[in-house]
Amino acid sequence: MGHDGHSHEARESKIAMRKPLTGRWLWWGPAFAVVGLLVLFSLLIALIYRDTQDERRDGLIQDILWLEQTLRLHFQSHQDWAAAVAQDLARDNINAVHFKSAARLLLRENRELVQVDYLDPKHQLIWHVSRVSDEITANDSASEFAQQDALNSGRKMRSAAYSTLYLPSKRPMVDMVMPMYRQGEYAGAVRLTYALNGLLYHHVPWWIAQKYQISIVNLDGTVLASKFNIGERAAALSHEIDFTPPGHGLRLRATAYRVGLGLSLPLLGGGMLLSLVFLLLSLWRVRQHIRHRQQVEAHLRAEMELRAAIEDTMQNGLLVLDEQGRIVRVNRALGDMLGYSQTELIGDAPPYRFVHPEQYPAWHSALNAIQAGEVPKFGFELRCQHRQGEALDIRLYAAPLPPQSRGRGVWLASCYDITELKRKREAIQLAHSRLENTARLVALGEMASSLAHELNQPLAAITTYSKGSLRLLEQEAGHTKLREPLEKMVAQSQRAADMIRGIRGFVKKRAPRLQLSEPARVIQSALTLTHSLLTERKVQVDTRLDAVPALEMDPVLIEQVLVNLLRNAIDAVSATAQQERRVHVASYVEADHWRVEVADNGPGLSAEARQQLFTPFFTSKEEGMGMGLNICRSIIEHHRGQFALYDLDCLPACGFRGACFYFTLPLQANTTEPCQSTATAC
Repeated sequence: MGHDGHSHEARESKIAMRKPLTGRWLWWGPAFAVVGLLVLFSLLIALIYRDTQDERRDGLIQDILWLEQTLRLHFQSHQDWAAAVAQDLARDNINAVHFKSAARLLLRENRELVQVDYLDPKHQLIWHVSRVSDEITANDSASEFAQQDALNSGRKMRSAAYSTLYLPSKRPMVDMVMPMYRQGEYAGAVRLTYALNGLLYHHVPWWIAQKYQISIVNLDGTVLASKFNIGERAAALSHEIDFTPPGHGLRLRATAYRVGLGLSLPLLGGGMLLSLVFLLLSLWRVRQHIRHRQQVEAHLRAEMELRAAIEDTMQNGLLVLDEQGRIVRVNRALGDMLGYSQTELIGDAPPYRFVHPEQYPAWHSALNAIQAGEVPKFGFELRCQHRQGEALDIRLYAAPLPPQSRGRGVWLASCYDITELKRKREAIQLAHSRLENTARLVALGEMASSLAHELNQPLAAITTYSKGSLRLLEQEAGHTKLREPLEKMVAQSQRAADMIRGIRGFVKKRAPRLQLSEPARVIQSALTLTHSLLTERKVQVDTRLDAVPALEMDPVLIEQVLVNLLRNAIDAVSATAQQERRVHVASYVEADHWRVEVADNGPGLSAEARQQLFTPFFTSKEEGMGMGLNICRSIIEHHRGQFALYDLDCLPACGFRGACFYFTLPLQANTTEPCQSTATAC
């Protein structure tokens, strides 16, 4: 018993001795963690400080390299100016007034320049322009030596040369000398004098001067000129590079201003301590927050799955855009509509891959209107391109997302495919347009037939009276001067009657009255009918009429076709200069047909006019009806010929740049159906 009691007491004493150790370790464990955290934060701060110094050093080097390049380009521009002036002086293209005017302008635009001089071959001053006055600036012997040395160097190198630094009146200055040669002989030089302090003051940007002290030093580090007269601190961050031009041992130095640590590190340390305190106080809330978060995430996951299911069942495309117009989210319907997967569309930015380059401006305007909140009531009608190249017309609606629902997206847009609807609408409009044109053509045909019937009677009366007058003149002598006008009146009235009968028969779709006719006489008759209009408009006609055998044609209708083409050509060239008003008429025989061409030197036809050239009631004239060319084509097709317009790239070699119409008639009669003409041909 005694032994057991003793052993039990020993175990209790060991347990009692372990409790302090356990509590101590529970205390020191977080303490070590905090110390380790502090050490890590200290190392982080040291690394941040070192990286900051490295970044400042790299930035300083980049800035001084940029400044050196800027100054070098500035000197190069002055070299170009001096070279141009020296060339003008060598050619005697500039006098004293011009030289001084150009020099004053250069001094006014470049405040670092002190004076501009023109020296003769013996380096004697001829013209001088100074910033203060036109008097020569006094220099000491050292300055004169530096200037003469630069002049001699430029003369030897035959190019721009810079002097060594000299200090007239304790102002650091440098000369740039551009030698001048006339017929290979040295003829003097143009000299520009720079004040280095002014160069730094006017050409060191403020954002560089705000960070660095910019100085020009010599090889031993002596400061010769600086942006500001601020003493450089020891151990300050600095960098030097060669300052060429002007060279001669000058170097450009940038010294960074000392930047104190300020309150950033103390605030950071205090924040770390407070964070550690609040860390311990917040741990007990973490588990409760995690449990609540898990419940919310489960509910949110269910809501997102429901919303995704709703989006996937919709037929219209949905997309979410951010502030830059980048696509953040799309539904499956939009991908199916455009032929792209959802992954390919997400992240796409304007211009989108599903937009044809020709539609970029329309989409850009729509996105700008969406960002400005100017969405029309009926949305935007835009055009997309399917992945396989098919064009799609869509209607786009957009609305801003609520602030609490935005996330990465700002705008919600929905797209409806209206391609098929638009095609049906266009088909209906085209059918209505064709129906209206058909009704107008029917009315026009009836009107033409009625006019032809009504005009036949007065024309017959004119013919009868004219023939009666001719018979009376035959019975009485002494009226020979009236015979020719009356005969012409009879001929023209008969021609008008034949023309009306031909048009009436054409309207009634009756075959033309073909007869053997001489093509040259038909063309000459058309030129005669348009002679007065050609004379009035001062239009010159060039003709090329080959010998053509007699053809079967309705001469009245063919003559009307030629008259119509000639009138159109005259109207086309009337707006051009008088010396360019020319019309070309050509007639020649080809393999199995007779070809007639009418070309003008006018402005030609636009692409839209070429497409609708033979559309009824389409006209480019203010007083036109839009039926002339259509009737001409129908007349030629009834003669089993072809009526067309030359393409722009295959005009005949007649030297005319305007429109060129042509028609053909078969050389031999046949019984085939009338051929169909095309709008354009080669």
